[in-house]
Amino acid sequence: MDVFKLNFLVVGLYLTILLSLSKADTCGVSQFCFRSPNDCFPASECTYFVGWSPSNTEGAIDFELSMSGTSGYIALGFSKDRNMANSDIIACLSDNKILRYYASSRATPTRQTDVGLSNEATTIAGGTITCSFTRQLSLVGETNYFDLNEPHFLILAKGMRQDESIYQHTSNSRYSSDDSYDFKSETPVTQGSAQGTPVTEESAQETPVTQGSAQGTPVTLASQPRQSTTERRTNTPKSTEQSSEDPCGESQSCLRAPLNCYPASSCTYFVGWSLSQNRDELDFEFTLSGNNGYVALGFSKNDEMSNSDIIACLSSGQLSRHYAISRATPEMQDDVGVSNEKVEVVDGTIKCSFTRQLSNAGFQNFFNLSQDHFIILAKGDSNGQSITQHSQSARYASANSLDFKSAPVSVGGSEDDNFDVKIKAHGSLMVIGWIGFVSIGIVTARYLKDFLPRKTICGKPFWFRFHAMCMITAWLSFTSSFILIFITLEGWVGKGRGDNTYHHAIIGTAAVGLGTLNPIMAIFRPHPGTPRRPIFNVLHFAVGFLGWLCAIVATFYGVRIYYNTTGNVTDIDAFNVLIGFTIFIVIMFVVFELHKLSTRKKETSTDNIALDSITDTPFEEHRNRPTQRMQEQIVGSAAVRNIMYFLYVIGVTLTVVYLVITIVIKDS
Repeated sequence: MDVFKLNFLVVGLYLTILLSLSKADTCGVSQFCFRSPNDCFPASECTYFVGWSPSNTEGAIDFELSMSGTSGYIALGFSKDRNMANSDIIACLSDNKILRYYASSRATPTRQTDVGLSNEATTIAGGTITCSFTRQLSLVGETNYFDLNEPHFLILAKGMRQDESIYQHTSNSRYSSDDSYDFKSETPVTQGSAQGTPVTEESAQETPVTQGSAQGTPVTLASQPRQSTTERRTNTPKSTEQSSEDPCGESQSCLRAPLNCYPASSCTYFVGWSLSQNRDELDFEFTLSGNNGYVALGFSKNDEMSNSDIIACLSSGQLSRHYAISRATPEMQDDVGVSNEKVEVVDGTIKCSFTRQLSNAGFQNFFNLSQDHFIILAKGDSNGQSITQHSQSARYASANSLDFKSAPVSVGGSEDDNFDVKIKAHGSLMVIGWIGFVSIGIVTARYLKDFLPRKTICGKPFWFRFHAMCMITAWLSFTSSFILIFITLEGWVGKGRGDNTYHHAIIGTAAVGLGTLNPIMAIFRPHPGTPRRPIFNVLHFAVGFLGWLCAIVATFYGVRIYYNTTGNVTDIDAFNVLIGFTIFIVIMFVVFELHKLSTRKKETSTDNIALDSITDTPFEEHRNRPTQRMQEQIVGSAAVRNIMYFLYVIGVTLTVVYLVITIVIKDS
């Protein structure tokens, strides 16, 4: 019996030792690691984690990759210089696929054949993707397959995806190693940052580190915290005292305007947050100036108020949770998952702080902040614990979704102000180009060919020159607007900003494409009287008209986006004005067509004159000469048509003026 007990104790002790060893940190012992924080283990506790070790398969390496806060993709890249351009990428997708890509520039990477990969596995838990795979060190003859027999830097990124297309990562979701790695080394090392600060292309430069141990024992490389590109580009020089006092980007993450404002009371808005020691709670503080009613902090998947989890701090000293199912007044929720509340009001500024659980599946409408979310800020009047809809100038939102478990970052500031200006310029230029000049140019070409028939400009009739002027001005307007928004948003928006924004981008791009194709077609148009000229006339009108319709639909989506981010600017609803404009356009086209039909028998074949059929010969040579009576009828019909055209131009102009004013005074 004693022997049996002794054996039982020995087996139990053996199993205990094995279990403890399985939970031990293997980094720097049996595998190489790149992670943040530098001592985090297991991988699920890290902001990011990459582990690798020689595979049992000859000439291969076993990789393990994990990043928190995404449900789209995480990616591991190999680079010669820490830049995304010219990097071999392996992406782990949220649908359990592991695929290869190649980035020739900072644009969206292109798919590659999935060669050299094996033993692939992916798990998703709590918004964290973890994947593992085996990669061949090299494959001779395979395009864009980097040879890991040579040292390479590691690059990590995460973002949204659609099917197998991965979108460009956000500015605060990219990390890279300080040094290139020798993947054939037999001495495991671990590298990381105590804070895991993200880096960008511009900050990818060598940082002095200390590396030791000539005896071949495991060593640790600690990278110095780096300042993000946005910070370095927008910060003005600050004193040492200011730098030591400002915690943003050091001990806490911040969303604020201006970017370098500190303390919070000097900011237009300020949100600061940091992850608790046990990484399951977030400590928040936020401040909005100039309000004695309430300030509110919302979490949203697409920077819109609809479907957002909101915490409101009232000037009465109360804190309450709300949920916005739409743009209507949010509904009160149980005050669960929030603790350590504190609300202060000083000189009309409300300052609020609290601790919020990252997630709790048992709470209704309690968003899981282990996943990326946009931050929305608002202020307004309150009635007891009820909060009213904010005014048009009292709402702010982060430009990108934020990873609340990442290393400290600082975003916002003067770039946000410029961002709003660029958005307003984009909307104004599109309205002026499409709603204004294109609307007038199309009607001019179709119905105004007899206006000032004897007047020519550089050998071409007046209507043609006026039509061309409208279309060229429109093209300059909407192409410059398209380029501006593409640069402002740093590429394609994808679905991360919501369906309205995504559909607006798709349809708007189609409009710009058609609007650009049409003048190219006009440059290469067949000569008048040739067999292909009628085909060109039909296509020229169809492409232009379709582009115009796409632009009007895109404008509707644009107005919808506008009203998801602000309240009414004037008593007249811009959406209703746009509906009225559409009805006005339809009515005017019907009237123009009926008038044209009623006068067709009286008029000569003026409508058959080609765009460039007028030469230096007199205009009358290109017309059938009407009788005196027909001339009088034509003059009367032309007068009616010209009056309708004048009313049409007035209606279009008033619509453009109203919409542009609405855009310009937004949040002003």
